Amino acid sequence: MKVAAYSSNLLLYLLNAHFFIVNAQQQNGVGEEEKKIQPLANLEVFVQPEDIGLMFGLFVDRMQVVSEVENTISFDGIEIAQWTDARLPRFFGITEDHWRIRPKFEFGVATLDQIWTPEIHYSPLVSIERLPDGGEVKLEEGGAISYRKHGRFTFACQMDLKMFPFDRHGCQVKVAVKNLDVENFALHGQRRRFFGMSGSQSTADFSFRDFNISEDYNFMFSGNEYITYESEHTLNFHMSRKYQVFLFTLLLPNAILTVLSWVVFWIDPESVAERVNICLALILSQLILIVGEEEALPQTSDFKIIDLYLILNFLINVLVLLQNIFTSCCVARNWGCNGHTTSHTHSPPTPAGSAELGDGSGDQNDEDKQTNFRGPINECSAYRRNALLNNVFKIGMPIIFAVWNVAFFFFVVQWSFDE
Repeated sequence: MKVAAYSSNLLLYLLNAHFFIVNAQQQNGVGEEEKKIQPLANLEVFVQPEDIGLMFGLFVDRMQVVSEVENTISFDGIEIAQWTDARLPRFFGITEDHWRIRPKFEFGVATLDQIWTPEIHYSPLVSIERLPDGGEVKLEEGGAISYRKHGRFTFACQMDLKMFPFDRHGCQVKVAVKNLDVENFALHGQRRRFFGMSGSQSTADFSFRDFNISEDYNFMFSGNEYITYESEHTLNFHMSRKYQVFLFTLLLPNAILTVLSWVVFWIDPESVAERVNICLALILSQLILIVGEEEALPQTSDFKIIDLYLILNFLINVLVLLQNIFTSCCVARNWGCNGHTTSHTHSPPTPAGSAELGDGSGDQNDEDKQTNFRGPINECSAYRRNALLNNVFKIGMPIIFAVWNVAFFFFVVQWSFDE
């Protein structure tokens, strides 16, 4: 009986010891996992890692808007950065077994708020609007991490509109990484740029004909030791306005209306009403054309070269109108001279019975007097002056208009080549 009792006690003891060992192993296992994970939560992951091999950039995906009023350019872009942080696999609890299954892990952009990331600064930045798709974060073996953040970037761009609609502009966008610890920073010789622009870009009003990048390194130091490191890239955008729409819808019609005003020089100078009506109709047509295209023009206070062209053409039409009004002041009352037919012919009075009393010579004298009496000499001179003035305008206005237009477009073409 005692042997049986000892045997049962021994069995219970062994079972208790077994359960104690199993529980201890399980607790040790949990402890090991906690030792693997717990230190990761305490890692200084917001401190710059060593030998980061940083690469960064801004890729212009699609140009959106160029605003002359606000002096801004907006485009959809992708902010890109890549560096190495050997602490990240442990931080995310990724082991060697995980790497064998998946060579790359993807996370949401919100993950970047939990780790160290380079400080990328933009200038002259107005706003960044993150797009709905957000972007992506990828982690590869060894701690190589990269991200792509999508957004709509708006930058300030000062524009000079004096040469509108033949204007061209250059805008600079600076992208820099600042406050890097030089002691823990390694600049790789094979470092590549992530800057670029997708194909030929254009907006409703502008086409971007050129794009280049310049790079500037700037070491900041204190005493004899470097403290921080900065890398700045400058994106240079060169854009030119699509002037064709203004050339064919505003400049060319305005020039045609000016040329049509010369028709009045081939109308009888005595047809004053017809000449004045034609000039007024053309002037009103120019005003309607300018007002109708006003919304297409930049709503700024700058005096533009297109304003100069429209104003001078308008003044040419006004000058033709004034010439016709001035001519009408004398032509309407002209008595005629040198055989011109007139609306007013006066004959000297003939005494009664003079034809019967004479020998017939009186009839001849009366006819000569009627022929020679055509009115005051100053009226004949005024008619000649008006006819001369009409001929001068008939020849001079086309010459002035041709010289003005040739000079205008020669200046525009020369300025374009200089730019």
